[in-house]
Amino acid sequence: MKCCIFMLYLSKIIYKNMDITAKILRVEATEQVTEKFQKRKLIVEYAENPTYPQTLEFIAIQKTTSILDGYNEGDEVKIFYNLKGRENAGKADGKKYVFNTLEIWKLELVKKSIDFAEKKETDSPKVYDENEELPF
Repeated sequence: MKCCIFMLYLSKIIYKNMDITAKILRVEATEQVTEKFQKRKLIVEYAENPTYPQTLEFIAIQKTTSILDGYNEGDEVKIFYNLKGRENAGKADGKKYVFNTLEIWKLELVKKSIDFAEKKETDSPKVYDENEELPF
């Protein structure tokens, strides 16, 4: 019984969802890898320590690729992701390599970029009457 409880506890630790808040550097186009598999990359700047910002790559796969629609460069977002990893042996040398993936499952807007925020219409330009004297 203790073994089962420990395994349940361990599975909660391993599969714990993580999140960070970061600024979007770019959202790449969806890439159709195979007939049945697609992915889309999100590149962000994570500045827990503003002196040393980190550039991170997150991946959305399959149906989650659409959650990146509507986000733009400069937007500040909260990214919910799972950390995944696997070990593969190299074909040529047989050396083992470990690959890690930050896989997005949810995205929330924290702050919209000023560059892409809706701009308010300013006063319409003044139209001069042909009989009126020009200001220059």
